[in-house]
Amino acid sequence: MLTGKSPRLHGCYGYREGIDFPAAYPVTLPSTLRDAGYQTFGVGKTHVYPERARCGLDDALLHDGFLHAARRPHGGASPVVNDYVEFLRRETGNPRADYHDTALGCNAITARPFDRDERLHPTRCVADESLRFLERRDPTWPFFLYLSFHRPHAPLDPPAWLWDKYHGRSFAPRPVGAWVADFAEHRVDDASESQFGSHKDSTHQTAKAAYYGSIEFIDLQLNRLRAALIDHQLADNTVILFVSDHGDMMGDHDMYRKSVAYEGSAHIPLLAYVPPRLREGWGQAWPHRRARGATRPHAHGAGRDRRRRARRGRRRCARGGPAGPDGGQLGAALRRCTLAPSPAAVTVRTCSASSGGRSTPTIDAVNLCST
Repeated sequence: MLTGKSPRLHGCYGYREGIDFPAAYPVTLPSTLRDAGYQTFGVGKTHVYPERARCGLDDALLHDGFLHAARRPHGGASPVVNDYVEFLRRETGNPRADYHDTALGCNAITARPFDRDERLHPTRCVADESLRFLERRDPTWPFFLYLSFHRPHAPLDPPAWLWDKYHGRSFAPRPVGAWVADFAEHRVDDASESQFGSHKDSTHQTAKAAYYGSIEFIDLQLNRLRAALIDHQLADNTVILFVSDHGDMMGDHDMYRKSVAYEGSAHIPLLAYVPPRLREGWGQAWPHRRARGATRPHAHGAGRDRRRRARRGRRRCARGGPAGPDGGQLGAALRRCTLAPSPAAVTVRTCSASSGGRSTPTIDAVNLCST
């Protein structure tokens, strides 16, 4: 979605760090919208290299969390590559505070409640910064907001009250195929970082409880965001795209994490909400067109620069808008899908990826685009 290209064309088939993103992919969805006069802002996880690459965003506040290659040159967490670290150290008064302080691994299946104030949780921080952007942005121009939650990816650390809500519950039995013994050479049973291996039922139950608690915490932040859009009178002209990069096996077939073709790992949500007033012609023409000369003054030459960008963007949009996957328009693809109902009538709960007779919720990123 960021590049408008499938792996076949953008060439990144696997998990690799060190690819110079701006050089490899100079045209992105945010850069196209920025050139059309949009304010573009990102907060949360981007997971690109170099770490401060903005991918077409005017500005970004990062919580890339556990980029190991980025941590090594600094001997651990550093505000240089992670704005959340600076926030955490400032708010706790501890100059060495780190998101590793919980002793939960970024790929571990061990879980425990978040042991700091809820407002310091990365999920809450991503939402708070997004709400601040809505407050401080220039209301005379449209915007693109990219917010990316690191959770429910491990570490599994929901706030204590959500831990209590799900801990001790019984969940549906896990599907386990008879062939799992074929993975014997990869198995490390009862290891907290093991991707393949058997575990006690209590371990599975605890991991799943924390996972569900993490999802509900994201759900609450999305509802805060929805309320903010209504308060700012933006709900009727803001397109919302909701997507995840992968799921989690959550113990199915004695597997955790990702990287396999099973539904729990590979089946991800793509939800689109397009306000009714914008649905006519969606996918056929660029939805944002300013009347000729409808520019607004800005101080210190910023208005002239933005107007030039907007003119270039309008010329590009007149040719059909930014390309979607492999040259097809994303709007046209979404038009073939069922659009979500009005947010006034729906509360986001979870996105579920069906796997073996039960669902694995997966939530990761939300894109907002106003016209």
